[in-house]
Amino acid sequence: MEYWQDVTDKVCLPQGSQRREGQSSHSKNRAREQPLQGADESLEDTVEHGLPGPNSMYDTCGQSFIAADGDHAKASTHMFEDTGVMVMPCHHDIPLFLANMWTPREKQFYAFALIATLLQHILTPWKVGVLYDIGCQMDHVLKKWDFAPSWQTHLAWGVSIFHAYGHQYNCQLWYHPRKSVIWGLTDGKGCEQFWSELRRLIPGLRVTGYHQHLFILDVQVGYVCMQKLLYLGKWLCMHTVKACGKEEDALIKLGNRSVDQLLGYFAEQQTHHSKPQQHQLKAAARKHVDHILGLMATLDLQKKIHEDLERQGSAFQDPIDSVSCALLADWQERFEQSEEKLVNLEKRVMNEMAVLKST
Repeated sequence: MEYWQDVTDKVCLPQGSQRREGQSSHSKNRAREQPLQGADESLEDTVEHGLPGPNSMYDTCGQSFIAADGDHAKASTHMFEDTGVMVMPCHHDIPLFLANMWTPREKQFYAFALIATLLQHILTPWKVGVLYDIGCQMDHVLKKWDFAPSWQTHLAWGVSIFHAYGHQYNCQLWYHPRKSVIWGLTDGKGCEQFWSELRRLIPGLRVTGYHQHLFILDVQVGYVCMQKLLYLGKWLCMHTVKACGKEEDALIKLGNRSVDQLLGYFAEQQTHHSKPQQHQLKAAARKHVDHILGLMATLDLQKKIHEDLERQGSAFQDPIDSVSCALLADWQERFEQSEEKLVNLEKRVMNEMAVLKST
């Protein structure tokens, strides 16, 4: 884990800043880290190589979740050396690996360390699907900063169903487990179920010694694994029945609609939301507002001119000679030109207002 902490620190910390000399990675007063997704970001929205959506999508999701906030303290290190445990369960909700957390905040390097350990125990061609509360952020970090490039072809990221609807809609188009064929009905709730089986240990573990703490956790985790393996057949049967029921309900709701047509609509949504957003700088927005205000002032002036011309027209009614006819013709031409300018200015103001609202 310390290796992955150092790897992420190289991206998190500004160039030139280092840990204080003699400071261990387990120290309680380590230099404050910045979240990975916040380093040297351009104001211009772009789509990084290998990612489905623009940076703005990932930034918005990262601001919405505590797990993505590396500066949010979940536990105090003044009383406890270890502040938590991160677990990696398999598809059948059986815990595979656990990592002790020693930082007051949830850091991404814990997840990277667990993934690295898993990949060491499986065949190289295998592809691993990872459901995480902020799976989109992990995918963004790996591909944007291009560390652990060998993982990119072996990992498929998604967001656990419990947190999926807290993400942006465009993020859900790619990372919601129900919107991708690779996940099936996998929901990623294994961690929550595992924590419910450990919560009875919390009061006692707060007052135990460090090694007793690890021993009790190890025994309990072993017991949980053994029980889940014994009832694995029941788990498979229950999920198979559930999947059959979901299929029947889906076919009823589908009715006479074409699956290919619905998939086409979904592909169109992905194409639309994969484009970078056009960011408008404050100076440009202020300039646009000033332009609209100038048009509105011109419009008010043109309205007054038009009203004056309308009053002048009453004097040219029923001309009695050629001079009066010429003056009336001249007035009609100026009145029509004024009316045309007035209509055009009103349209320009409405169009500019619509553009401003859309941005």
